[in-house]
Amino acid sequence: MKWNFLWLLWLPVWLSGCAVTSSSITNLTASQLPRNNAGFYPIEIVWESNQRAVVDESIQPIVQVGTNNFAMQRTKLTKNRWEVLLPLEIGSTNVLYRVRVDYQFYDVPVRRSNSQMSPMYELRVVEGLNAPAP
Repeated sequence: MKWNFLWLLWLPVWLSGCAVTSSSITNLTASQLPRNNAGFYPIEIVWESNQRAVVDESIQPIVQVGTNNFAMQRTKLTKNRWEVLLPLEIGSTNVLYRVRVDYQFYDVPVRRSNSQMSPMYELRVVEGLNAPAP
């Protein structure tokens, strides 16, 4: 009789292994970039998730600078890479930003929304191409 219920001990282990999902935001932008006359600086990320139920066309990363949001665009020829040209005021030497990735996933019986927030990053704008490292 006790052997008949032995499989119940493995049920929580099996279920927890099925429910573990993770996702990560990788910042590909250098911490310092040379100043340019246009005032736009590229921000690039990679977002990866092992959650199979993510709706691919619903993924929308956003760069947040203070209260301003800048929608990122998917790069061509790569799957999970996103970019945006971030405008900076003339004369600005640094900007603090973070990335939020909004997405939907399939759940029973409807789609649900979720998001992930990156830590705060700092982009420094330096004069010249060979600016000294900090």
